Amino acid sequence: MEHAFKASFVKICQSILSQNLTELEWADMESCDMFQDAPYVGGFETIENAFCFSVYDEDGAEYWFQLKELQKFINYPNAFENQYFAEIRGV
Repeated sequence: MEHAFKASFVKICQSILSQNLTELEWADMESCDMFQDAPYVGGFETIENAFCFSVYDEDGAEYWFQLKELQKFINYPNAFENQYFAEIRGV
């Protein structure tokens, strides 16, 4: 599925980075819905050891993806689109 990330998702990434926490600290406060800014909902998942998000398309279908390389995504959101497209999967 192709998905053009919205500015609200960049703000979620900035929020994650601004907290300056380690993976262990994120794991201690794991929450699958810590970040909610339509159409994105997600948080840190210890089983995946990554930030996982779901997003809904215009037809209401839900897709999920893992966020990797936060700083690169924030600096160059369009440069990494193909990488993230490949990781968005239907639920």
